[in-house]
Amino acid sequence: MAHTTVVQNPIAEKTTALLTAYLTDENDDAIVPAGLDTVTFTLYDAVLGTIINSRSAVDVLSKVDAAGKLSLILTPDDTVLLSQANSRERRVAYFDWTYGTSGDKTGRHEVRFTIHNMDKVP
Repeated sequence: MAHTTVVQNPIAEKTTALLTAYLTDENDDAIVPAGLDTVTFTLYDAVLGTIINSRSAVDVLSKVDAAGKLSLILTPDDTVLLSQANSRERRVAYFDWTYGTSGDKTGRHEVRFTIHNMDKVP
């Protein structure tokens, strides 16, 4: 499975959006919540590396369903622009998980997307 998902349609600034990712093991099999030890989420600007909305290593284990699909809702605070001078800003939602008999295995996935400046949003 690819370790990166690119969202093709930009997300309007200061809106709610849904991101998804599938958590898999080294054989590309889905990992169910009971098989996971940790799942964390970090949101950052792809150019500057700035963490957005204090979303650094946030526990999102509860967002994983029985099929190993992680569904995360971004809030308007997650989709703000760092600078209103930018017409678009690139973001990365980075997911990291541990699994195995003692949490000794690790998986990673990133979702890359763009925030679109709506010009008139206060």
